Amino acid sequence: MLDVIVDSYADNENKKEFLINYLNKNWFHFIKEEQQKQKEEEYKIIIQQNKRFIKLTTGYNFDGYHITSYKGIISGETVIGTGLFSEFLASSSDLVGMNSNSFSQKMRAVKDNAIDQLRARAVCQDANAVIGVDFDYITFGNNMIGVSANGTAVVIEKNE
Repeated sequence: MLDVIVDSYADNENKKEFLINYLNKNWFHFIKEEQQKQKEEEYKIIIQQNKRFIKLTTGYNFDGYHITSYKGIISGETVIGTGLFSEFLASSSDLVGMNSNSFSQKMRAVKDNAIDQLRARAVCQDANAVIGVDFDYITFGNNMIGVSANGTAVVIEKNE
């Protein structure tokens, strides 16, 4: 595959050697990025198709249902940068003792994304519910917020 690319773009030996060295150093990075994008697209499709079918609870059962099998512990993680503007607004809110809507919106967005990932992973485990859902919040440096949604993927059936 690299030979085809090199032959298409390099017209002399020096350029070919440079291009081969560059691609060998960076080829896996490009492939990894493309695979990550593809995985994210697959998750989006899974989430949209199954969002309403995956039940979530912070408890350990659902009224009117019984658990038929446990599929394992799953999690959904997401990280977002808060941004300079949001931090400025938060600092201003802190000075006057007000709620920071910009940070609240970002926290809600990362939490919703983590929940979506949790649902997608439940579908991938052939589960239709997640019990014991909890959230862990993490800050990375000064301007990154992370949320991890965790739970146990299970299969539930309605009681008769």
